[in-house]
Amino acid sequence: MRATLTAVIAAIEAGAVALAGLVVIGVPAVLMWIITFGLDATPAELVGGIASVWFLAHGVPLQVSVTAEAALGLGLPGEAFAFPISLAPLGLSLVTVLLAMRAGWRFASRGGTGAAGVLGGGIGYTAVGFACLPFVAPMLPEPEWRALLTLGLIYAVSMLIPFVVHAAVSQQDWFTRSVRGVQRLVTRASPLLASTLPLRTQEVLRLALGALAALAGIAAAGFTVSLIIGYVDITALSQNLQLDPLGASVLFIVQLAFLPIALIWSMSWFVGTGFAVGVGTSVSPFDALVGPIPALPLMGAIPPSWGGFAPVAPAIIVIAGLVIGVAAARRSTLRGAGWGAAIVVPVLASTLAGLAVVLLSVLASGAMGPDRLAQAGPAPWLTGGIAAAELGVGMLLGIAAGRADAARLGTLVELVRGGDQRAIDARDHADATDARSWSSETLIALDRVERDRSAPDEDGRHQIAAGGVTGPRTGVTGRLRGFLGFGTAAAGSRGDVDDADDTGRVDTWRDETGPIETGDGDDPGAEIVPAVEPTPEPNPKPNPDDARSLEPAQAPAEAALPERLDDVTEDELRVSESEAEAILAAYSWDGSTVEWTDAPEDRSPDVDTPTDVGTEAAASAFESVDPDAQETAPVDDLIDDPEDSSGPGSGRRVWRWPGRKR
Repeated sequence: MRATLTAVIAAIEAGAVALAGLVVIGVPAVLMWIITFGLDATPAELVGGIASVWFLAHGVPLQVSVTAEAALGLGLPGEAFAFPISLAPLGLSLVTVLLAMRAGWRFASRGGTGAAGVLGGGIGYTAVGFACLPFVAPMLPEPEWRALLTLGLIYAVSMLIPFVVHAAVSQQDWFTRSVRGVQRLVTRASPLLASTLPLRTQEVLRLALGALAALAGIAAAGFTVSLIIGYVDITALSQNLQLDPLGASVLFIVQLAFLPIALIWSMSWFVGTGFAVGVGTSVSPFDALVGPIPALPLMGAIPPSWGGFAPVAPAIIVIAGLVIGVAAARRSTLRGAGWGAAIVVPVLASTLAGLAVVLLSVLASGAMGPDRLAQAGPAPWLTGGIAAAELGVGMLLGIAAGRADAARLGTLVELVRGGDQRAIDARDHADATDARSWSSETLIALDRVERDRSAPDEDGRHQIAAGGVTGPRTGVTGRLRGFLGFGTAAAGSRGDVDDADDTGRVDTWRDETGPIETGDGDDPGAEIVPAVEPTPEPNPKPNPDDARSLEPAQAPAEAALPERLDDVTEDELRVSESEAEAILAAYSWDGSTVEWTDAPEDRSPDVDTPTDVGTEAAASAFESVDPDAQETAPVDDLIDDPEDSSGPGSGRRVWRWPGRKR
């Protein structure tokens, strides 16, 4: 039901668009019928003329018949004759196409249901043409059903293009399923091609649209210049017609309707193939052979040939393709692809642009009068093929230039423009001397620094060598080797001194680095012998004679406490036993927990068993110990004595370092 309603709405809108086109043609026709011709023709003939122009705007050819009386009135022999007219006023066609595209974009937001709108729009537009068919039938040289089919297809295709584009942009389900179906078919031939098919297709379409936009811009600029240059001829043709204001207005509308044709002809002129304005005529940069032409002021803008500068016109198309290729090469899609994709993508894009030029040339070609005027416009396939070749060559050159390494090209230019080979040799000699002046220890250290540059540290960042340590300068020879692909030296890498701001980090790095392997720097073949580590001396056992009271040690600890501890309560200093054990275990060398030996009879009820490590923990621990016990407690008892020498109830707390056995 929803699809049917969508189709009905689209059909009504299409009928409105068709009536709008008929009104645009009918208003000036009715004015001329009343004012100029004095109602000489019948209303049926007037409606037939309006409908015939409307059919012609959609590419339906007409057959105009001239009676003997009319021929005599035109100064021709008194014989009846007929001639075809197939050159469509594309300005009127453009109005219909734009309105249809707007409708298609709007119906695309409804998803798959919007497809019914495309079908309904084509049917509604054809219905209006069917209503006009009785008035146009005498002028149709082809079957009527073909004319109606042409009307419906033009409107439906104009709706379908934005419908598909909208679905692709919004990633609608039906479009995604269609793309996946195509990928599954392509996977059988090439899985890699199937995975990259969407990106490659987007890039091809992007390049093709860019090429068409460039062609349109060049054609518009050239046509504007032709209007300025041929202003005198255009004015003379207008004055020779001696039209009244109404006739001048109608003439302006007619020329506006043929303006897209003039732009397409201008494009074919820059391509180099040119266009014809009658049988046996040719207008191109290489020659301009023109016979009698219609007395239309727009024809005064036909440009002359450029003679020896004729190749400049096609070169402009090639340069446009070159610019597009350079811009495309900077995108990640082609920059990271191989040369195969970098060649195939612009070739397909230029081919697609060439096919579009063929279609435009077909629309801008046809008959515009009897006799010699039976042929006008560019040759479609020749123009499209030459345009594709010019754009393809330009894009290939642009992509090749964009993928080149600018730094290596700069190095090559520096070498070519150096001019003085002795200066280059002197620089190479200086670079070699600098490299030999480094000692073996320094070179080993530099190697470690460079390896440390590329290796991330614990924080996930790359360590930077500081202290002004850099490697030997890379000379011209090294940079040339890098350009040719034999090295990794980059142009301009002269070994500038690094910033030495992170000195603290360098010291830490040197403390954590093991002993550097040394060797004889003067003897390249000498064996590098690792340095012998000194035997660590055993820690001496504490001497009981060196026992000292804890009171002198407590005084500096209490003096080092911040003043704010005076206001801190015991509840704020208290931590749980599990937290204290976890903290002390983190600071122990072997990861074992801390054991406490307490005198249970004399434990203060306000103090928990273990406390935090640090100044605050030491203060809390000392406050819980009996001052008399602090004076007599030897160091050996606090560390190694497993038992309390004073017995239970002495009020002393004896603890030992983590990891010590009883």
